[in-house]
Amino acid sequence: MRKSTTPLILAIESDRQQITQLKSVVRELGAELVLAESAEHALAAIGRRVPDLILTPPLLSPKDDGALTARLRELGQAAVHVQMVSMPILATSATQSRGPLSVLLKTKEESVGCAPEVFRGQLVEYLERAAVEKRSAALVRPLPAATVAPDAAVDGNGAEHELGSIQLPAVPETFTATADTKALEEHRAAIEAAVAAAEAKFADQKRAAEQAVRAAAETRAAEEQRAVQAAAEAKSAEDRRAAADAAVAAAEAKFADEKRAAEQAVRAAGETRAAEEQRARKAAAQAKALEERRAAIETAVAAAEAKLADQQRAADQAVRAAAERRAAEEQRARKAAAEAKALEERLAAADAALTAAEAKFVKQQRAAEDAVRAAAEKRATEEDRAAKATASAKAAEQRLATADKARTELETRALDRHRAAEQAARTAAESRDVEQQRAARATADAREAEQAARAAVETRIAEEQRAAKATADAKAAEQATRAAVEKRVAEEQRAAKAAADADAAERAAQAAVDTRKAE
Repeated sequence: MRKSTTPLILAIESDRQQITQLKSVVRELGAELVLAESAEHALAAIGRRVPDLILTPPLLSPKDDGALTARLRELGQAAVHVQMVSMPILATSATQSRGPLSVLLKTKEESVGCAPEVFRGQLVEYLERAAVEKRSAALVRPLPAATVAPDAAVDGNGAEHELGSIQLPAVPETFTATADTKALEEHRAAIEAAVAAAEAKFADQKRAAEQAVRAAAETRAAEEQRAVQAAAEAKSAEDRRAAADAAVAAAEAKFADEKRAAEQAVRAAGETRAAEEQRARKAAAQAKALEERRAAIETAVAAAEAKLADQQRAADQAVRAAAERRAAEEQRARKAAAEAKALEERLAAADAALTAAEAKFVKQQRAAEDAVRAAAEKRATEEDRAAKATASAKAAEQRLATADKARTELETRALDRHRAAEQAARTAAESRDVEQQRAARATADAREAEQAARAAVETRIAEEQRAAKATADAKAAEQATRAAVEKRVAEEQRAAKAAADADAAERAAQAAVDTRKAE
């Protein structure tokens, strides 16, 4: 191994950024730097030249640490001064994010890690300590044997030390037996004094060396303990980093799942809303069609009512014609007094038939009034029409009462002239049968008109029910649309919450990265 006065630093590092920072620090110290990518390369470098200081990474495995320590012990006194220190992460002006969320984390101008000037001061202390221990180790080494004098000095412990390296006073080469004995004694005393001074100096240096060796051993043991503690802390930091990476990955997966769920929910809400809008448009079209049918039914009802009014007028005209014919028959009855008895019998039968017809007409009139009243309850406008029909019916009843009164008077007069009016009564009975037939036909027409009106009313009610159902369907569609909108708002809120969770996970990942770099 070649000797050099320049301090040698061996660094085990593969990170380019760390290497750049380390080169700058070592250059300012005026030391020599040897880089090794792994512990194996470092062992090879130690074999070529023993360094003064070894810088190890924070996450150096116990196996590699043990191999380096064993190699230094093998070198013995040649490597007793070597300092082995764990190198921290050096601070930079811009720290790059290396976590799984690096695409989401923003680069921040901040200082993370150990300051280069602080680390430079630590290196100066370690190099000075290594120099002291190196000098102490050199003093402890055995001195070379003297080639001139075989004499040896013995210290208090019984250890012998060669004095060949000590410069003794020169003995004159022309020394003879006739020389002065006193001069010889003085020369010998000087030699003994020099040997004693050398031995005392050597004892002092040996004690200092032993103290330095003990201090170096204690320092090295402390450094090893700190290295073990730093390795444990680095392992714990690595575990925390792995946990943080796992948490970040889980947060990213959760955010992706929630984002996909939110997108699917928004898409489903949009489809539901489109379907609800289609159903609403369909319901509106149905409601419009029902409204058109309702208008047509109202038109049909109006036509049926007009027809019923025409039929009522025809019945009134028939009643008036019957009254006129009855007046003519009364004139004929005066002449037919002889036939009064037969006429009375026929009149009784006619009265019974007329009474039945009147009762039937009253029943039909009541049914018509009930139908008109029911229709009036459902539609306000139909009440006026029902009132008009009721008024017409009352007028018909009044006319019928007038006819009954005239009939009573006719019967009174016929009792006086029953014999003379028998033939005329027969003829009147026949005419009356014809009129009753006409009245029956008019009643049948009125019943048909009433049935048509009832059917129209029922159809109108059904149309109103369908319109109400269509309105209910439209309201249900509107409610479904509102529910879809609320659901979409809720999905958007969940998506916002998921984004907030992702931001929190991002901040947690950034904090974990900062903690890892600080460690």
